[in-house]
Amino acid sequence: MSIGANTSVITAGAVLTFATRFHLDGVNISAVGMVLMLVGLAGLILQITALRRQRQLTTAQAAAPNAVLVRPGVRDYYSGTTADPLPPGAELTADQIRAYYESYE
Repeated sequence: MSIGANTSVITAGAVLTFATRFHLDGVNISAVGMVLMLVGLAGLILQITALRRQRQLTTAQAAAPNAVLVRPGVRDYYSGTTADPLPPGAELTADQIRAYYESYE
């Protein structure tokens, strides 16, 4: 979930917990609201952690501007991801990249 979706789940839980006065047989609306708030909070923490990790990777990529990044699936040259720069000595030339993509056209 995104940050906005997590915030919405937290808000819905808070409304159920603190702003409702109706009761259902067999269902504790306050408990449902608390569960929603906890799930939203856990999702928000995970999302922020993931964004922090992506920021660290982006910072590392900016520190190595000569590294060539490849998309996932480009396995002929390197089996990394877009977050992994090529190791030194394994850099691709523009002609190699162009030839690879032209082979699929």
